[in-house]
Amino acid sequence: MPEWNALTDSVKQGLAELPTLKGQALSARMRAHAERVKRLIRMHEKMMGNSCLHDDRARHYGGV
Repeated sequence: MPEWNALTDSVKQGLAELPTLKGQALSARMRAHAERVKRLIRMHEKMMGNSCLHDDRARHYGGV
């Protein structure tokens, strides 16, 4: 699934870049990273045919 691969690569790259950032740049990049993680969770749910959004783990990412 090309979309899944592209999104996971983006999440990994974004996560690797976070330690180099500070201040506003870190805040902005963290928000963007969180949105990508939420999309990844939604894609996973569709693939698995279930919903984990009511799970406490999803709340850790700010809900979806």
